[in-house]
Amino acid sequence: MKSTYITLKAIAALVSVLPVTALAAGPTASQGVLLMGFRSTGDPGAGTYIVVNIGQAATYRDGTADITIGTINGQLSETFGSEWQSRTDIQWSVAGITGTSDPANTLYLSRGQTTVGVPAAACPTISGPSQRATIAANINDALGLSTAGSGFDDSTVSTYNALVGVEDGTLFNNWRVFMGPGGTIGKAGGTGRSDFGWDETGIETTPSKSLSLFRFRGDPDKEVTATYLGYFKIETNGTVKFTHSVTYDSWKSVVNNQSADQDYDGDGISNGVEWFMGTNGNGFTPNPQIVNGKITWPRAVGNATPSSVKVQTSIDLQTWQNTVTGLESGIGSVIYTLPTGLPRFFVRLSVTP
Repeated sequence: MKSTYITLKAIAALVSVLPVTALAAGPTASQGVLLMGFRSTGDPGAGTYIVVNIGQAATYRDGTADITIGTINGQLSETFGSEWQSRTDIQWSVAGITGTSDPANTLYLSRGQTTVGVPAAACPTISGPSQRATIAANINDALGLSTAGSGFDDSTVSTYNALVGVEDGTLFNNWRVFMGPGGTIGKAGGTGRSDFGWDETGIETTPSKSLSLFRFRGDPDKEVTATYLGYFKIETNGTVKFTHSVTYDSWKSVVNNQSADQDYDGDGISNGVEWFMGTNGNGFTPNPQIVNGKITWPRAVGNATPSSVKVQTSIDLQTWQNTVTGLESGIGSVIYTLPTGLPRFFVRLSVTP
């Protein structure tokens, strides 16, 4: 798969020849970028926050090629020690707002993944446009462009890279103030979080785990649920990579661009379900079998979030009924426990990309 390289490595070479005075103004920042932050609750590094400009949100929203952001091992090792990747008291996360052509107050927020590439099981939700606007304002504060002497653009530039900022607790609107748990009340990490309706502890995870990236469309769309865009992973050498989710539109060439409800290879499994499970859409795939009274449809690593995923039953293969077991969000594998004591019936999975 092709890869897109964001210019951390190239800029690092440039920084090494610039005079120190040229770096004093703060790291490079602009509206619409995503910030990646690191913090620790123990030493070494407690009270110092490493924040990275990882590029425009639109790159993550619209791209299909994997992105290699670059290595930040030098700064992480200097701040948190050479064993930073295995420490469980270090947290990392991503946040940003309103990329190019996004509606106002569009949010980009991370959440820790249990399994690399599988979207976080507890997909965040935001209760409405006013709550979304509050979070957007707080993220803008963390960026710092709207207030002099505040946030990322007024942090100390890393000696390793001009896109990396080093913050401490004295900087107004530093990353720690924004992030949770235990941040300032009213910010995204505030323990008195009346401004939004999801668990802030899930924004972050340890460096040994990957991060889902979710997008909430802003006004006028007023989207409450999020769209999964892909995931970040940081290697032991400090190289950060982003893998885009696989949408049905990017996959459907496998099935000659047929719709999701068609069955290109005639194996009895619709194209949409083949995409969901990551199976071969142009060759025979056996249906999942009953094991201990349950049927499991696995979800493919890296898939985009479907609009709808439902378990359906029928007694005649003509009329199908949705069961209460169906997952509307499409997050994770689908497991259906067959009821007992009923006449013979048929079961299938229905996926709408």
